[in-house]
Amino acid sequence: MFRLLLAASLVSAPVQDSAHVVLVATTDVHGHATAWDYVAKRPFPGGLARVAVVVDSLRRRYPGQVVLMDAGDVLQGDPFASYHARVAPREPHPIVEAMNLAGYDIATLGNHDFDWGVPALYRALRSAAFPYVSANIYAVPGDTLVFRPYRVLLRQGVRIGVAGFTTPGTMLWNRTQMAEGKLRVAPIG
Repeated sequence: MFRLLLAASLVSAPVQDSAHVVLVATTDVHGHATAWDYVAKRPFPGGLARVAVVVDSLRRRYPGQVVLMDAGDVLQGDPFASYHARVAPREPHPIVEAMNLAGYDIATLGNHDFDWGVPALYRALRSAAFPYVSANIYAVPGDTLVFRPYRVLLRQGVRIGVAGFTTPGTMLWNRTQMAEGKLRVAPIG
């Protein structure tokens, strides 16, 4: 299921009739801050450290043209992330801090971002230097959205609408956390 929806529209400009924008998206980072797999004890082909290097090179090559976004499932998975969620929680959350250092522009939430509970999620998000969006997470009771459903980013005269959607399966997979946190993920559509 798509958790991130992009819509781009050109702003009319008298001189410019085209623009170059670089969209970079990550998903299912699962707490990998580094390029090391602590369980398998070997190098890992991803991780936020590698994202930062790649995005930094793109930003040098295309200044002012890069948008970096994440589609969720970033706070849980790797033992490093689990340790900082369960054993030694701190602010800023080290995974969100790594995302800040990589220069993320926007993100949405995946079902695994709720695994450690809603209070732990809110604690982690407080340290984000970028906005989180979700068009289908509501406070219970009622129908108040917890996050803004979308944001519009501007690059090279191009308006880029980024809307976040969280899988409704979160209500099944994380039912205890969602009930305790008084949140509801509504179906999309």
